Amino acid sequence: MKTKRLLALVASAALMLSVFTACGGDEGSGDNSSSGSTGGNSGETTTLVHAYWDNPESSQDLMTQLYGKGQKDFNETVGKEKGVKIDWLHINSDDYGTKITAMGVANTMPDTLMQQPGAKTKEMGESGYILDMKQFLDADKEWAETFLDGMADQVTFDGKQYAIPLQFAISAVFYNTELFDQAGVKAEEIKTWSDFLAACQKLKDNGITPLVLPGEANSGWAISLFTGQFVQRIAGEEIFTPIREFEKDSTFEQEAFIKAGELTMELVDKGYVQPTYMGDSVDMNYATFKNGEAAMQCQGSWAIGNYNGEDSQVKGKIKVFPFPEIEGGKGDSSKWMGKTDNVTISKNCKDNDKALLWVKYLTGEDFQRRTVEEAGKFPTTKVEYDKSKCASEVSSVLDISGGSTGVYPYIDEALGNTFGTEWNNCLSAFFTGAKTVEEAFKDLQAYNESMKANKASSEASSAAE
Repeated sequence: MKTKRLLALVASAALMLSVFTACGGDEGSGDNSSSGSTGGNSGETTTLVHAYWDNPESSQDLMTQLYGKGQKDFNETVGKEKGVKIDWLHINSDDYGTKITAMGVANTMPDTLMQQPGAKTKEMGESGYILDMKQFLDADKEWAETFLDGMADQVTFDGKQYAIPLQFAISAVFYNTELFDQAGVKAEEIKTWSDFLAACQKLKDNGITPLVLPGEANSGWAISLFTGQFVQRIAGEEIFTPIREFEKDSTFEQEAFIKAGELTMELVDKGYVQPTYMGDSVDMNYATFKNGEAAMQCQGSWAIGNYNGEDSQVKGKIKVFPFPEIEGGKGDSSKWMGKTDNVTISKNCKDNDKALLWVKYLTGEDFQRRTVEEAGKFPTTKVEYDKSKCASEVSSVLDISGGSTGVYPYIDEALGNTFGTEWNNCLSAFFTGAKTVEEAFKDLQAYNESMKANKASSEASSAAE
């Protein structure tokens, strides 16, 4: 029942996405569209390039390692039989969206790629860089019926499904039970932001670094796991609606955003983050937490695979609690930030039929089961799995998910590739002290005004035609 409850919560992201995304335009199409037929080997081996935001050869993340194992298994089995080979293209996670978009503009897209959800998917699909995958699902109803209800909601716009969901994740506060016990902190008592700050102070008083956050450039998405959730807790996710739709009076220069920035900086000002935060990357944060050198990390449940890698010192010691509520806030504090990881086929794919074999392998029963049992990520299909084989964090997420009422998207993904990057850069600017909170959001608002002007100009041109 806990598993079904969590799946229902993630499916509810469809309702939240309507808050963030406007109606789209026409979709471009690739030159190699097919009906979804996956015939036998014609005698030639086609090499397809798959883009991902991590490197299976060097990563300690269990999900990334599983992808690497899957690539080799696919090449040795299905690939040999059908005449296809998958090569890996690693694009750093911090630059992934920007570089993939640039490749789309330059007509140099990889054949298949991981696709971030929300407005990022919408932009890629409506620009014609990735295919409408619904054509393949319609051609294979048996495959289409393997997916859990609602899993494709974050990648579907105007009846077009631009990607296939592989795993889903939700954001929560991961904590080291051993360090909490040492400081006498009880996670179940952390309900409000005041409770959270009190726990941080108690950890600090006991010589324990309360939490990790990154200050390195391009790490704003991780800061948003605090700032973005603060905005939602203070004002509700509806505050982003006029901004995302470029409404005339939309603004970042309002109390909810400024307050969210100030609460984020309170963590720095009170000495609750690691002393090296200014130069630390997200990977460095993972290392610090996995070495048992900090008590908390706010991350998505994709981090479970990282916490259970071979180099981890905290296996079996990590649990989670929901992001706390803000006293007096208007947002629903029982909602979680959630998303899907997705795969799709690009407009530049050499052979859509053979690419589809790889996509179906990743959504197949065996790989989906291993996704949760070996890597700690939640599957998007109706596959059955053995909970006893899963990492302890999986059970911890399931245990606390029953109190949640829904899911809302990650802010940068909901805003889109370019706007989302500007959002992340704004957070990094004030977090590192390059700007004050007010200055950072003032500059973000200036960007928002330019986006509104561009939209108005585009609409005027269209009307003139």
